[in-house]
Amino acid sequence: MINTEGINARSAASNHSVATNISKLAELGMSSTVEITEISNSFKEAYIIWSDSHKEQVFEIGSFSYVYPEPGIHEIKVEFIGFDGEVKTQILGQTEVSLFVGDAPQFFNFSEPFAWRDAWTSAGLSITHKSNYTDEDEVWSEVSFSGWDSSSLDGLDISMGQLGVSGSTSTTGTFYQLIDGTEALRFILNTPAHAIEIEVVDLMADEFSVHDEAMRIQFFDASDVLVTEQIVSGDDDGIVLVSLQSETSFTSIVITSGGYDGASFVYGAYVDDSQQVVSSPVDEGSEMLIDSLRVRYTMPE
Repeated sequence: MINTEGINARSAASNHSVATNISKLAELGMSSTVEITEISNSFKEAYIIWSDSHKEQVFEIGSFSYVYPEPGIHEIKVEFIGFDGEVKTQILGQTEVSLFVGDAPQFFNFSEPFAWRDAWTSAGLSITHKSNYTDEDEVWSEVSFSGWDSSSLDGLDISMGQLGVSGSTSTTGTFYQLIDGTEALRFILNTPAHAIEIEVVDLMADEFSVHDEAMRIQFFDASDVLVTEQIVSGDDDGIVLVSLQSETSFTSIVITSGGYDGASFVYGAYVDDSQQVVSSPVDEGSEMLIDSLRVRYTMPE
């Protein structure tokens, strides 16, 4: 969805000038816009420079649009070519292109066999997982959006359109893709970001009356240093929408189930209302699936 609240900008070089409104936010795959409200006639040619590889000639006032192939923060400029051949370039402002994955169809459709894959695939990220997050010798491997066997890590990682980790490191849950035990799901971003919105499902509150399921969201920078983390507990209907921001940019997001018992993280554990670990009944514990993820590259206002 495009945020049309613009940034007013006026640029001048010699006698060349243009006044514009720039869309502040667009989602990847949708148009970013520049509205030219004033333009002088003291130059031979003018171009909007959307990126290093794309520019568009301007003849008159009006609205211009461009679909960026990559998410992130993009600087928009205008280039003037004078009648004497002199070239002047001025910055108009910046626009943000956010990234969204997920919200996939609930049921597999044979007429659209790649719908789940397409919903979770983006030019701006890659998704990997591990069966044992604590095992440094286990390498991260790519998630799978096709296939039928989900009982092992290299099986199908989608259930009803929602993303998890195939296999099972705990006996909780009714299907293999639920993220439980020591399993971890990781989103690796091509461009450093500052905020996410993530919708989680099957994260329940008050299981066995007093136990809340819990998950941990961690942000890491490009050097794999932990930037920040948050424990999120369940809700009555199992659907939880989490917004998490960080003034320090991050390039990866890791999701695991469980909570803290003091300084120690207990994988797959339940938590109480104060988000402290409580003992779990045998063959039970926290698990969840991811329904969608939105990535922002600036701090939301």
